[in-house]
Parts: sequence; structure tokens; C-alpha cells
Amino acid sequence: MRILVLEVFTRRNDMISGLIMGSENSAELYQCATVEEAVRLMLSHEIDLFVIGLHSDKRTGDMDGLRFLRCIRKTERYFDAYVIVVSDLIDKELIAYKDYHCYKFYEYPFDRDEFKEDIRELTLKCGLGDMRERERRNGYIHLAIEDSFYKVRKDNILMIEVHSKYDVVYLKDIGEISLPKRELKKLIGHLDNSEMLYCNRSNIVNMQNVERIDRKKKTITLVECDKEISITELGRKNLRKYMEYWCLKS
Repeated sequence: MRILVLEVFTRRNDMISGLIMGSENSAELYQCATVEEAVRLMLSHEIDLFVIGLHSDKRTGDMDGLRFLRCIRKTERYFDAYVIVVSDLIDKELIAYKDYHCYKFYEYPFDRDEFKEDIRELTLKCGLGDMRERERRNGYIHLAIEDSFYKVRKDNILMIEVHSKYDVVYLKDIGEISLPKRELKKLIGHLDNSEMLYCNRSNIVNMQNVERIDRKKKTITLVECDKEISITELGRKNLRKYMEYWCLKS
């Protein structure tokens, strides 16, 4: 977990940093007192969480923390990064949430135990995000089914069969497993859309495992799976797009 703290007041900076390390002592912490320093660090490191002190300059009325927050949200890398804002100002219009999609806005004095709990929760979320990214790169997907977790290779997926209350995934090495509805969206999101063909409203086929396409019978036969899948008009349109896509790539 890589955390950047921007707070111009030294004591507050040290207090916030102490709370972070007290809840997650393995965190990589970057303490900044200026926007320029914070920008340099966020561009040279991969930051998981920003904690920003928001104050109004009594002379100019400027808010360096808000300027840095705008900078974060304008970058492709951090447009959806986790941000916690800590301030002695009242966010009457909820600008931190509405305009900059911050995870939390804390007004001084704030509950330190709640802050530490947020750090622990975000550490867990970032850890899960990193795991999913490694899965994506390594060609694996983790599926949670009842009390079990399955580590599934993407290229072992033959077909997904959609039902009203549950779904079935056909796998080369395991066979068929019933999939809770909540897992289907996650599963499809991890698959290569260019390889998955929606043959009809109920069947999604992994084209890497197709043995034969019968245009006359309007069916697809899968390798290692004794099934013929019917292709509806929707499926034929998708098949044409698939063929065109791979003709262009080859």
C-alpha cells in the first residue's frame, strides 16, 4: 500500500502519518508539505491512496490541497484513485464527494479510530485489486462459489450457459460448475471480449475452443464438450464481427 500525505502543517502531517503507520505499518508513506513535491512524487511512484489536507490561505484565499486534488483527477493514472480529505473547513456543498469523488471527508477534530479503520479497509481493497490485476496478467480468474474458491485458467473455459437464477461454466479440467449470478459479471469482465462469442441469449462460447462451425445447421461444436450450440440471428451477427476482427488482425 503506497500512501501520499499532503499536509502543509508539520504537526498535522506527522499526526496523520502516525495514524496511518499505526494501522498499516507495512505502508510505503510519502509525506509532502507542498503541491510541487506531491506532484513530483505521484508521477514517479504508483500511489494507491492520497490523504490531502485542505486549508484556505488567509492572505490569498487559495487552497493548495484543492489544486492538488484537481491535478490528481485530471491524470489518467489517478482519475479513480482513493482520496481522503482532511480539513478544518466545512464542505457545505460536498465538493469533495460531488466534484472529486473522494472516499471520505474528515473535518477536524475527527475520530482517529474511524480514520485508522478506513486505512485498513482501503489497504484490503487495494490488495484485492492488485491480486485481480495479477490474475488478469497471468491468465487466471478466481471464482467464489459457496464456501469454495476456484482458480480457473481463462483458456480452460469452454462455454458459459446463462439461466434465470444461476449460470453454468463448462471447463476443460473441472467439468461444469454452477455459478452464482453475482460472479457472472466479474467473470465476463476478466475475459477477452474478442474471444467470447454470444451465440444466443443463453450461450457464450470461448472461440479458442470451437471445433466446428456448421453454417447450414447454424450450430457451433466445442472441443472436449459434447455440445452443439445453436446460433441465432444475433449470434450470426456476432460471428460475422468476430471473423472480420480476426481477418483484420491476421
